[in-house]
Amino acid sequence: MKKLGPYCSRLQNTFLLFALFLCLKMRKQRLRCRYGFTVNRESVRLILKALNPDGVEQRSSRRLRRRQYRSQGPNYIWHVDGYDRLKPYGFCIHGAIDGYSRRTMWLEVGRSNNNPRVIASYFLGCVKELSGVPCIIRGDQGM
Repeated sequence: MKKLGPYCSRLQNTFLLFALFLCLKMRKQRLRCRYGFTVNRESVRLILKALNPDGVEQRSSRRLRRRQYRSQGPNYIWHVDGYDRLKPYGFCIHGAIDGYSRRTMWLEVGRSNNNPRVIASYFLGCVKELSGVPCIIRGDQGM
């Protein structure tokens, strides 16, 4: 039995790594519902780092790198978007920011942001207030 000791601990470590890998991939709610336990993401990260530091280092080297954002100047580009999560409660939030200064151009709450007239009124009100228009308006596909 003593000869099997190192193999058992290696097998346990391999099984634990596999279980922790699954825990990272599965959602917390699924783990809670199916198996009756919750796993703290930070705890799993620390355990994985202790058990397999080389693997963690390899994965972290391919981590997301942020792109640099540049704008030519104030009021060159405005970013426009809406927030629909509160729509079932009768609130639609719509806003725009200046890409250069990150200034909030408008942030409005209304009953609907599906009507283009509503969004156009927000835009025109801001243009009148500033006495100027941006060169580019950028929005997502839902706009």
